[in-house]
Amino acid sequence: MAGPFNFEILASYGQSRLENHVTTGKNYDSRDLELIGAAGYEWMLHENWSVDIQAGLGRVVSKSNPWPIYKDDSLKKEVGEETIPLGAVHVAFWL
Repeated sequence: MAGPFNFEILASYGQSRLENHVTTGKNYDSRDLELIGAAGYEWMLHENWSVDIQAGLGRVVSKSNPWPIYKDDSLKKEVGEETIPLGAVHVAFWL
């Protein structure tokens, strides 16, 4: 039997597009792989309803066509992808 605490690891693959980059003026099409880790807690509201609240971190770990990313206004120091905080609320109903 599962408990109310949960941990989830997700690998997500998809396509991204950046048009008219601020410094290069180029368009970038890329296929990306993102990894996400999240932990949460599930409340059973009724025998057929539950709410699951999760918090975690996500990061793009691979791009087929990476574009330059800058952290400061000078647009001179290039940095990579950053880890971003994520949150989710899942409401489930089953028959």
